[in-house]
Amino acid sequence: TSAPGLDAREVAWQVLLAVAAGAYADAALERQLSRMPMAPQDRALATELAYGAIRMRRVLDGWLDALGRIRAEKQPPKLRWLLHIGLYQLLFCRRIPPAAAVSTSVSLAQRGGLGRLAAVVNGLLRALLRQRPDLEGDQPLEPWRGLALPEDPARSLALRHSLPDWLAQELLQWLPPEAAERFARHCNTAPPLDLRVQSGRIDR
Repeated sequence: TSAPGLDAREVAWQVLLAVAAGAYADAALERQLSRMPMAPQDRALATELAYGAIRMRRVLDGWLDALGRIRAEKQPPKLRWLLHIGLYQLLFCRRIPPAAAVSTSVSLAQRGGLGRLAAVVNGLLRALLRQRPDLEGDQPLEPWRGLALPEDPARSLALRHSLPDWLAQELLQWLPPEAAERFARHCNTAPPLDLRVQSGRIDR
C-alpha cells in the first residue's frame, strides 16, 4: 500500500513532465487524473501541487541552483520536476508537515525509477529545512528568503515572484516599486473560487 497522498504527488509529477514536453497543464492534469482514480482530497492535492509548481517554477529553480551541485536546467528532467514537487510543498504548503513532504518525495523517487537518486532528493530537501528552520512554523513566509537575489531590480522582482524578466521590467516601468511588488505578488496568487447558481436549473 502506498503512503497517503503518494498517488496524488505522482500525478502532479507526471503533469510537470508532460508540460515540460509541451503539453497544456489542464489537459495533462485531466489525463493523469483519469488514469489514476482517487479520492476528492487527493485530486485537490494533485491539482494544487501541479499548478502551484508550474506557477512558481522560477523560485523553485532558484532553490535548486542554491542547494544543488548542478544548476536546475542541467538536472535530469525527472529529478528536476520531482524536486519541484518536494520544494513546493516545503515552501508553499503550510498544511503539509515538512517530514511528510520529504519522505513522500523520497518514496516517489524510489517508485518512479530514481531509486539511485533518492539520497539526493532527501539531502537537498533536508538542506532547505536546515537553511530555513522557519518552514517548520505555521505562518506563510517569503519563499525566496535565503536566496541570493540579483542586484538588478527587474531580475530580482522576477525571481521573487516567479515572473519572466520582460514582465518584471514592464511592471517597474509602469508602476512605482511598491505597486509593482503588489502586482507581481498577485500575478501568481491562486484566485478565490466563486460559484453562481443557475436558477433556471437548480435552486440554492
